[in-house]
Amino acid sequence: QLDADIKEDFLGRIVDVFGVEGTEAAHLYTLLQQCMDHRHSITIFDSESDEQMATDGAILSSVLKGTKASPSEQLSMALAWDRADVAQKDILVYGQHWQVGSLEQAMLDSLVMDRVSFVKSLIDNGMTMSRFLTVDRLEELYNSPQEYLIGGAYRSTYTRKNFRVAYSRMQGKDQTVSTTTSHQVGLSPGLGGALQPCPFNFSDLFVWAVLQQRQQMALFLWQHGEEALARAIVGCKLYRSMAFEVRQSNMDDIIAERFKAYSM
Repeated sequence: QLDADIKEDFLGRIVDVFGVEGTEAAHLYTLLQQCMDHRHSITIFDSESDEQMATDGAILSSVLKGTKASPSEQLSMALAWDRADVAQKDILVYGQHWQVGSLEQAMLDSLVMDRVSFVKSLIDNGMTMSRFLTVDRLEELYNSPQEYLIGGAYRSTYTRKNFRVAYSRMQGKDQTVSTTTSHQVGLSPGLGGALQPCPFNFSDLFVWAVLQQRQQMALFLWQHGEEALARAIVGCKLYRSMAFEVRQSNMDDIIAERFKAYSM
């Protein structure tokens, strides 16, 4: 509540600014008081300020302030809007409580939606690829293997006997779980279970990004992990092979030129 003289001065300002008088000015005064009671939910946006974020970012920040959604739901919203800066500022903060698996799902969504900035933010906030990338998740990212493009100079991990045995064992366990109703069957990560991690996680994702023609994502993933020179050669070879396949299939020359540019 304001002192009487200050309130009188404030009502005068309302009359001058809004061009209203009497009862309407008093009504606006009451509304402004309510706004001040909930000032934490208000976002001030100055479209002419050089330091102000873009309009969509301001709207998203305002929505997040007023929502009762869980952190994972808020992160999904920021991901849909492609605003990693808002996620970093308002969602990926210290002390935030995350449901089990929600950050892994966010990483999967970021890769599928080709949101490089979100992949970077999640890694910067402690997400490790060794924890994220399992055989199941990589299989989900791939529609079909296309590694024949490499030729005889490259041997995929997934064509090796020990992996194929582990993978077959994993598939057999999955079928057992789906048909068992009387008791639960545990999957052992060490025996090719559903939680078995991929052996070379950043390299695996890098090859996936190249095959999916996600150049910026591929460049980002290439900067992480080991054997950067070898992976650069693999990526270059894949792009050139895909450019050759495009020409052989009489597809648009623009696509072939794009692959050639990516290889460079």
